[in-house]
Amino acid sequence: VSMPSWFTLDTRLGSISITLEPPGCFMAEVYAVDLGVAGASDELKVNLGEQMLRTLFSQWLDRRAVTGDQVGRLETEQHPAGLRTGSGMEDEDGLITEPVFALPSPVPAIISEYATGGRWRRLPTEWQGSEGDEMIPHWVVECVLMRRLPPARESTKCSFYLNPCPSSGANLQSLSQGKLSAPRILRVQKVVNYVVQRLGLDDVANGEPTKDDSGILYGVEVTCNDQVVPLHMSLASVRQYIWKKSEDLELCYRRKDGVAPSFSGSASLR
Repeated sequence: VSMPSWFTLDTRLGSISITLEPPGCFMAEVYAVDLGVAGASDELKVNLGEQMLRTLFSQWLDRRAVTGDQVGRLETEQHPAGLRTGSGMEDEDGLITEPVFALPSPVPAIISEYATGGRWRRLPTEWQGSEGDEMIPHWVVECVLMRRLPPARESTKCSFYLNPCPSSGANLQSLSQGKLSAPRILRVQKVVNYVVQRLGLDDVANGEPTKDDSGILYGVEVTCNDQVVPLHMSLASVRQYIWKKSEDLELCYRRKDGVAPSFSGSASLR
């Protein structure tokens, strides 16, 4: 598994201390189904930094008595351009908006530093709900109260080339768009789905289809550096452990010998 660093860790205080800072704390995402979220779709994502903040400040949010005037004031404040707003279980970028984590017990203290160097600490259970920007960083309020995150960064995406394998005996047609961009956490399974649907291979019969270890039918496989890539691997993992180059990732697809392609699940690269 390849995951971007979204927190720093040290033991200078005699115990484990974890620090979250923007925008790096919002760089790591995983699919909700991998966390066992009930009822989650295959495309629903979880931003780990957002979820950690919403969990740590959940009591502050529950106790906060927001009047209509306060809501209006917060909504009309000048926010950084491009902020993403969530609503319901999923926002426009496919990120889950409901908390999925639970704090351990006993809850450790939160230690923070102001820009001036001052320190304060408080247990998450001690929040009164009346604390504002004078105690809680504005970017935390944006995330927890307003459900807004900074704009998606390039590091959450992975650019890659997707072309037919030149060495394949039964060459497949090239896609109209050779270079693509998708979330780093996208599984190769979805890349195969994308190829099968875009080339219309789900309507082609060429032998008896076989099943992979997950029981899903496939007749197309993806390779990288002449190595067949497992369907469960993410693009980030393929880049780090198989591609191992600084250039854009290069993937090839080919038809499995004697196997008819079969489409399963979503073909979108989300």
